[in-house]
Amino acid sequence: MPTFTPEQTRGSGYAPPAIPATSGGKLTTWSLTGSVDSTGNYLLGYVVVQTNPTANQNIPSGSGINLNDGTFSNFSGNCIEDNLVKGQKEFGISFRGPSGEFQYKLPPLQGLASGSWYIKTTGDITINVTV
Repeated sequence: MPTFTPEQTRGSGYAPPAIPATSGGKLTTWSLTGSVDSTGNYLLGYVVVQTNPTANQNIPSGSGINLNDGTFSNFSGNCIEDNLVKGQKEFGISFRGPSGEFQYKLPPLQGLASGSWYIKTTGDITINVTV
């Protein structure tokens, strides 16, 4: 999957390509990179992934999967598990650079169709999701 820039993910967010379902659940690695302000301090930002059509008007109704059925692991760098907030149709993590990573394993036999999920950010965070 490509890298997502802050310009793509701000506002109403960005609809990434599909992540197909697998019998054991698809493992995704999320690498985040922050940016600095004019004084050299890393900016605080927030990354949100949504499959909820009620919260995000860009997602068709009935398309969201239950993200709580997936698992999070391998937090490193400035991605801290204590900063993770998760709900049935979304998860979010606050982040202050320079960089960090975590893994999310989709629920077994559930994928994310293109247009059925969105990535949104505040701040200047670049996201690289590998599958």
